[in-house]
Amino acid sequence: MSQIFIWKPKRYADHVNKAKFLEALQAQCELIQEGYLYEPGYRYKKIGDTYIGLIYWDQGIVGWQPWVEDNGFGNVWSGVCENLETASVEDIHTILSEKPHKLDELDGSFSVASWNEKTENIYLATGAVQTQSLFYSEGPNGFAAGNRSGILLDLVENDRELDIAQAGLYINWGYLIGDGTLFKQAKRLKSRSLIDFSKPEIKNYESLIETLGTKKTFSNKHDLLENVSQRFLTRVEQQLAFSKAPIVNTTGGRDSRSIAAAAKKSGYNYPLVSFGSENNEDVRIGKQVADLLGVDHSRRNIHHEKSAMNSKEETIKIKSGSHPQKNKILRIQKNEERLKLWAQLHEGLETFKHVQANRYFFHGNAVYPEQNQFFHGLGGELHRGAHYGAAKYAVDYNALTTNLSEKIPEQLLVYNQSIEKLNESLEEITDMARKSNGKVEEWLDIFYWQRRLLHWGQDMMSVRNLSGYTWTPLFDKQITKMSYELEPSYKSSDQFIEDVTHHIAPELKGLPYDREHTYKQQPQKKDSRIKKSAVSLLHKLGASETMPVIKMYRKTKKTLQSSAQSKTSNKDHLEYMVEFWSYFLLDDINNCIWPSLIDEAYIKQLISKDPESQILWNLLTVEIFHQANCTKTLIHT
Repeated sequence: MSQIFIWKPKRYADHVNKAKFLEALQAQCELIQEGYLYEPGYRYKKIGDTYIGLIYWDQGIVGWQPWVEDNGFGNVWSGVCENLETASVEDIHTILSEKPHKLDELDGSFSVASWNEKTENIYLATGAVQTQSLFYSEGPNGFAAGNRSGILLDLVENDRELDIAQAGLYINWGYLIGDGTLFKQAKRLKSRSLIDFSKPEIKNYESLIETLGTKKTFSNKHDLLENVSQRFLTRVEQQLAFSKAPIVNTTGGRDSRSIAAAAKKSGYNYPLVSFGSENNEDVRIGKQVADLLGVDHSRRNIHHEKSAMNSKEETIKIKSGSHPQKNKILRIQKNEERLKLWAQLHEGLETFKHVQANRYFFHGNAVYPEQNQFFHGLGGELHRGAHYGAAKYAVDYNALTTNLSEKIPEQLLVYNQSIEKLNESLEEITDMARKSNGKVEEWLDIFYWQRRLLHWGQDMMSVRNLSGYTWTPLFDKQITKMSYELEPSYKSSDQFIEDVTHHIAPELKGLPYDREHTYKQQPQKKDSRIKKSAVSLLHKLGASETMPVIKMYRKTKKTLQSSAQSKTSNKDHLEYMVEFWSYFLLDDINNCIWPSLIDEAYIKQLISKDPESQILWNLLTVEIFHQANCTKTLIHT
């Protein structure tokens, strides 16, 4: 893995700026080492008046060099480009300087910088489809861009100040919106963007419509499935070729099974891996998948080896009670330095909830050696059309915009600023949608692709890549483009990804997925009662407008049954969460900034009535971010 940082200063003497740049790179290396036990190194180069730096560490990517120089030209990569093939260092520079739209022909999740020592031209571009998260800032001491914002603000001498409008949106949704970050003076470098450091100047080299296109090319579903399957196999083959020790995690779900089928056909000769106990549903179904594919299966419990990110944890006892559940030991980061380290590394790219739920990825807990490469199903949700549930609201652009605005709670004290920020972002996507044929389906595809996958998805992978490089073969331009041609009713079901899987591995036909196993385990009498109430409710919600009721029933059934069977344990869990929030958000409230962002009474009500609310996790993330990263503090009165 690697991180790029480029700085064009405009103050001080060269030796002062050089020392400042090297100090910033060294500090970032120390953060990564303390958090994840890697031993990162860094390289730098000065081209004209601009400094180029790369921080890198070994993650077992075979034959990949993130820093390459030849004959006066140089390329620096964040992430991995999978199909460079015979392209020379000069070829990449030519693409960036003369025809950057050609970047959409390169596979992988990457950003790339290139320079020409003779002309002193330097360019930095994000990928056309999937990119590593990049940011930029301009201040008193020049212009800087790179994979994390804090270091950029320090280089250009901007304040580390919270963006309250972006914070409001983050509290609501849990991911960054548009070109904003949680830092007021740092912006996101969007996908299909190019920086010319000679000016410096930022421009979009290609629109999303130009990248994906809207022209239909297949006359029947069989041909489309054949082409999607072949493209999927190509991506998995490329990624396996780069992987020293790949891990294909197989659960009872659809995306992981599709990747397992493609990996087996592409030559994967390692065991399929499932996490959990022997009775875990993912483990049981994962082994059945492995048996049918004719490969070994490995069951592994999630365990947490000591690392710098958890060795300093303190044990916090929640108030004791008569019930054993109330005597739980909550292993969380009490130490302020621990929280600061996490927030500095991630900068709000993921919520604290996801960090807690995926500790083996995010906290440096060594489930596997760090050189493993993981396969993840990111992108499958787009091709399944999971977002079509909003179709009934999206009669036009304004209707969906209004619907999204209404989902922002009025209790936000920064409500007006957040709405303004949201509308700016939606207007940009609306313009893209108008350039297509304007159908609701295209609008939703564009919205979901731009808002969720290109921002939330790449940010999530940016965090995961700190502890193990993650491949996402379903997140692909050609697959997405082909999936545009599917009928909405077919795309909005799970059938498409199932058909792709069975096209690749017919031997998996007939093997149920996790939800279907759960249905069959339920007594018929209970099943009928739940089904009757669920179907009635879904009809009232207008389910028939977006998909058959039985499909939506199947999607909600497991949750309904689980809830009915675990009222007692759920009550204990909710009491536990109330204690959790009371400790983190209320105990030292006068030193918190969150009451400056959202109504205090509203948050206390959420803690009492809905302690599992996503808003609480998002709010905690903003609070930790501010305390760890911001030097200019909001005053709560």
